[in-house]
Amino acid sequence: MRIGQIAIDIAPLRESRDFRRLFAGRFVSMAGNAVATTAADWQVYSLTHNSLAVGLLTLASSGGMFIGLLTGGMLADRHDRRTLLMPVRLPQASDLLPPALALRLLSFASSSTRISRLPSQRVAGVAAAGLQLVPADPRTTVGAVDIWADPADGLPVEVTVTERGARGPALVTRFLDLSLSRPSLATVTPDPAPGVGVTTTALPDITRILNRFAPPLPARIAGMARAAGPAGLSDVAAYGTGFSRIAVLPLPGGVGQRALSAADDAGAGGISLTNGTGALIQTPLLTVLLAQAESGGPVYLLAGAVTPALLVRAGSDLLDQTGQEAP
Repeated sequence: MRIGQIAIDIAPLRESRDFRRLFAGRFVSMAGNAVATTAADWQVYSLTHNSLAVGLLTLASSGGMFIGLLTGGMLADRHDRRTLLMPVRLPQASDLLPPALALRLLSFASSSTRISRLPSQRVAGVAAAGLQLVPADPRTTVGAVDIWADPADGLPVEVTVTERGARGPALVTRFLDLSLSRPSLATVTPDPAPGVGVTTTALPDITRILNRFAPPLPARIAGMARAAGPAGLSDVAAYGTGFSRIAVLPLPGGVGQRALSAADDAGAGGISLTNGTGALIQTPLLTVLLAQAESGGPVYLLAGAVTPALLVRAGSDLLDQTGQEAP
């Protein structure tokens, strides 16, 4: 075998300016992520001198990605990848931009949420006005949400989320630079590389794909009603309202078993549920539960910015009701 047959083909880097830009951007991004991960692990160990704490940090940062990769890989192997992604709204980095995150968090506020003003502060050159939301629901892990916005137009420029009982924020997102001028048409017009074509295809039946992993989810768990969702989608649901809302998703086939094994190997706490068992993963804001009935069947993923007690109760209630509905 000649070297040319096993060497990496770098022709796209030589021939396409857009691909070189994409490659360079991805390289810088991945390098930055690697440095940030190493620095975070180093800092946790310096503060705690506990290797378990470092492992839990890694679990918290990669648990969601691990589950998503397993589930997404299975779906991508069975269905056309281009059409599968079209109807699915996955979390995006832009969801953490101050305007998008503030809008979502404000939608969680209820009549019992305490709202107060905060001193103004300068963010990205804007003398921003501050607003604080303090949820009254004791079931949520969110202690306070602070939002700063441009008083001229109400555009949020910074959002911080603090865990209940904590002194400092667990999540901070802010603009460093801000320009409200309209971009030129050339800036927002796609410029495809030579040879890139456009294909029009029909959307797959995403509800049929997702609805075959488990029995239909119940209308109420842990005293929380099921929130309205897309028509025909019975196997993915959200329960409750406001900051204590939780999401429920059944994991297909062996994906759930591998997720349980990975959680156990990473040191997640094993717990007993009514008619089943589970693995509990906790971060300062997000709590995740993997639950499975004693008789086997699908593994359910429950997640939310809620207390472990609420998630355990919801998991027990879910296993009890889905076990009764299973054929």
